[in-house]
Amino acid sequence: MDASLHVDYFAEHRLAVCRPVASLTEEAIEQLLDFILGLEARTPESFNRLLDLALVNDFPLQSAVIYRYAALRREAIAGLPPCRTAIIAPNPQAETVAKIYESLMHGSNIVVGVFKDAETAANWLGAPLHIVGAPGPSIAAESSPASRRRPSATRHIS
Repeated sequence: MDASLHVDYFAEHRLAVCRPVASLTEEAIEQLLDFILGLEARTPESFNRLLDLALVNDFPLQSAVIYRYAALRREAIAGLPPCRTAIIAPNPQAETVAKIYESLMHGSNIVVGVFKDAETAANWLGAPLHIVGAPGPSIAAESSPASRRRPSATRHIS
């Protein structure tokens, strides 16, 4: 198992994109949560999120992990402007996990949509298909002010 997670942030589109590969583990969920919370803390404008599960074929998550993640997200976003999270879930296993999260987030400041393909997700997010449907550029994101001014940044979390 690869214990790292790849997240792209496209400032010009106010979109954070996560594309896990092979396995979506509790460790990956925790890394994603840490990254999103950090980005929310230092990004003054609201931004949307995309979780693309197209390359995930293993979901060793217990329901408690999804419930805890959703509770933490609801709490963290309560004082922030509303945003959208699109989840691309092209297979039944991914769709099940995504639908659980979607139902847990209902009524929060995060509107979650579950989609079978990138085109539908891009339309719902109002984001370009070339960003939603394909991995982003490989620019290392650091905590320096210069990296936060870049139009796009990639963060490899390990």
